[in-house]
Amino acid sequence: MVMSKKSEPYGLGLTVSEIIQEKTKVILRKKNITFSDMRDLQGMVGGISQLIYDDVTTQNKLDLIWNKKISLLSQDVVSNIFGEIFYHACKEAIQTVVSVTIHEELATAKIIFNNNEVDKNEVSKRSVGGQSSKRRTPDETNDSEE
Repeated sequence: MVMSKKSEPYGLGLTVSEIIQEKTKVILRKKNITFSDMRDLQGMVGGISQLIYDDVTTQNKLDLIWNKKISLLSQDVVSNIFGEIFYHACKEAIQTVVSVTIHEELATAKIIFNNNEVDKNEVSKRSVGGQSSKRRTPDETNDSEE
């Protein structure tokens, strides 16, 4: 019997790759990404991949790599222990999907520089919790001679 669940739907009609794409997009939207993060794109892909690896089910992981060729002589895997081979094969497959998803999201990303955007709801530190001045009234229209 040959299992081929790669294209079979999961959950809400999503394949495992689509689940990984959606999870990646959710993580990216929740995260404040800096330019420094963008310079270490490989580290960001690895971090997101680890979060997703920890989050998806073992069945999803198995389905993701079921038809994948796995070389026991890989540079990354120097072990012949099944668990380590399984982990590295899953991680590699997840990283591929995460990397492609990040590149697609970056193609349409909007860059906002900190000094160009002012938070309209921001309250200055001087006005928080303090008492109003008794010498000056809030309806004063011009500066006094103080």
